[in-house]
Amino acid sequence: QMLEIINQGVHLVKGRALVTGTKEEQKAQLEKKLKELTSKPKDENNVDFEMLGIDSLFVDEAHNFKNLEYVSKMSNVAGLGTPKGAQRSFDLYTKIRYLQGLNGGRGIVFATATPVMNSMSEMYIMQKYLQPDLMEQLGLSTFDAWAKQFGEVVNGVEI
Repeated sequence: QMLEIINQGVHLVKGRALVTGTKEEQKAQLEKKLKELTSKPKDENNVDFEMLGIDSLFVDEAHNFKNLEYVSKMSNVAGLGTPKGAQRSFDLYTKIRYLQGLNGGRGIVFATATPVMNSMSEMYIMQKYLQPDLMEQLGLSTFDAWAKQFGEVVNGVEI
């Protein structure tokens, strides 16, 4: 799914060589990461997440996982945060998507006092964790589509 979103980002920005190169690099890095994860020999003595029998997940302090990778054609826009994600956010996202697949999109609860600290991308990421199917249905699965619907880029001085 992440590769599909990156591919959409690549196609959105064709012709803008610098940004396209960045998206192509993101795509290559994600493909490499997925290949590494799937090519590792499976240790038969370990218990996989799927084998644990978990059917729902309650995440306390969910703001600690807000650094999920996203793709955007926007650049030099204040308040976007960093598009490069953290491994633990990606790990949580894969577990959440697995559990949502088992439960028809349900079974995930986030608890946090600070869901958004200082960037618009954090709102998108929280919604991506909790409502990915709805976002897909509404055509808002990419950050740029979501930002176009819920935000506005304005030129101004930040004080």
